[in-house]
Amino acid sequence: MNSIRYIGHLMATSYWHVTSDSSDNLTRVMRGNLVAGISDPDGRAPHQSPIISSVPLVPSNSVRGRLHRHTLSILTEALLARGESFDRETYQMLSNGGMVGGGENNKLTVGETLRARRHIHFGLWGGGPRLMPSSVVTRDLVPVCAETIQANRIPPALRGFAPNRIHYVGDQQQPSPATGRDLIVRRMFKKNDDMMQVNADAMSRLAVLGADAQQIIADYQAEQLGFREARKEAKASTEGRAKHTLSDDEQLALKKRDSVNYLEIEAVIPGTVWPVDLRLASYVSPAQIALFSRGLERFVAHQALGGLGRWGFGQYRAYLEIVGPDGHIGSLRWNDELQDHVLTFANDSYDAALADALACVNVSETASFAVVPDSAPAAGDKTKKPRKGAADKAGQVPAEAEA
Repeated sequence: MNSIRYIGHLMATSYWHVTSDSSDNLTRVMRGNLVAGISDPDGRAPHQSPIISSVPLVPSNSVRGRLHRHTLSILTEALLARGESFDRETYQMLSNGGMVGGGENNKLTVGETLRARRHIHFGLWGGGPRLMPSSVVTRDLVPVCAETIQANRIPPALRGFAPNRIHYVGDQQQPSPATGRDLIVRRMFKKNDDMMQVNADAMSRLAVLGADAQQIIADYQAEQLGFREARKEAKASTEGRAKHTLSDDEQLALKKRDSVNYLEIEAVIPGTVWPVDLRLASYVSPAQIALFSRGLERFVAHQALGGLGRWGFGQYRAYLEIVGPDGHIGSLRWNDELQDHVLTFANDSYDAALADALACVNVSETASFAVVPDSAPAAGDKTKKPRKGAADKAGQVPAEAEA
C-alpha cells in the first residue's frame, strides 16, 4: 500500500436523503448502477450471467466538496487569527478547485508541480489555472447489501453487516439477503395551514391576530375556498394545453394560494452501513495528513449527509482508521462513553506539524497559484487560435518556416 487510507464505515443513525432529479411529485434517492454476480475470487467468468442492479448512492463529489470546504475553513481561520486573509480570486480558487486555464505556456512544469505539492492546502486539492493534480481520491458511497457484496464492492470485514429480510413460507420464517431496494422507504410529510385547519392548538397560536381573529380567519377561509374553486375551473378549461400557451392570468389562476403542502420523499433507512475508503497520495506531508484529518473531523461533526438535515436526516456514527505504508497513523471513531466522535493520532507530531505549517502559510505565495499565466487569453476574449495547417491552406507561410 503506497497511499494514506481512511478506511472503515459509517453507520446511519437516522434516515438519509440524497436527492436525484425527479420527474414527478416524489423526491427520489440518488441511485447508481453496478454489475452484480462477479464475485469469483480467481477472476474467472461466473457460471451465470451477471445482472445490472440499482442501489442507493452518495456521490463522491458531494463528500469531496464538503471535505474541501472544511479544510479550507481551518486554513482561513488560522489566517484571520493573525489578521490576514486571501483576496477574492484566491479564495475562489481554493474553495472551488479548478479554474479555466489557457495560453501557449500554460503547462505544468516539474518545478511548479513540486511547489504546489508543498503548499499545505493547495497540495491536497490542486486546481488553479494550470489544473494542478489533487492528492485526494474519494469514492462513491454505496451501502452494504446483496448487490454490492455480489459486485465485490464491500470489504470482507464489513460483509457481516449485510441485513436480511424476513419473509414467511407457511408458518416458517425464511431470511433472505436484503437488496438495495429493501433499504429505501417512502416518507410522506404534510405542512398544515392553521388558518384553514383551525383547532384548539391553532387558535392559541392565532391569538396574536387580536380581538378580530375569528373574523380574520373566516375571511381568509372564504378567500381560499374561492381560489380553490377558481383553480378547479382553470384546470378544466386549460386541460390538454401546454403551459407555454397559457396566458399570465390563466397561469395565476392555476397556482396554489394556501400553505397546505404535501411532500413525499424516498430515504435510506437507519442502521444501513456505508463503507468508506478515502485516500491521500503517498507523498503528502504530516501537516497535510493532519489538515485533512481535522477537516474530516469537522465533516463528521456536521452530521448532515445529504438533505433535510433540519429534520434530523443524514446522521451517522463513523468508525474510521487512518493507515499508511508504515502502519497505523490514527483513527476517527464514535466513542460511546463521550457520545461523540474522537480523532486521535499515533503521536503528537501530526498536530504539531499542522500548527507549524499554518503559522508559515504565505498569503502572496498562495495567491500566486491563482495567477493566470500572461500568455492566457484575457477574460471574455473569444479569439480562436487558427487550426494547425490553416495558414498553409490560406497560402501563407508559417512563422516557423520563415525562421
